[in-house]
Amino acid sequence: MKLWASIGVPVGFESPAVQDWLAKHPRFNMHFTPSASWLNMVERFFRDITTERLRRGVFTSVSERNTRCAPPSAECHGQPPRKGAVA
Repeated sequence: MKLWASIGVPVGFESPAVQDWLAKHPRFNMHFTPSASWLNMVERFFRDITTERLRRGVFTSVSERNTRCAPPSAECHGQPPRKGAVA
């Protein structure tokens, strides 16, 4: 099983000792994100889905839940969602 770690600042992982350790342990994979704010946006995306769609919804099937919880394409393409909007 592989283990992926998302790291915001790669400075500490550039040392030869760390690089040697990672080479000897191929199970561990470091993924460097452009900035911490990128990870915050991902967390915010899932928070919004949870609070605005999952907690308020009543679903009769998994497919209905998946359809109603999918963000409208406008939200995924640069237009910020309206405050308090519920799909």
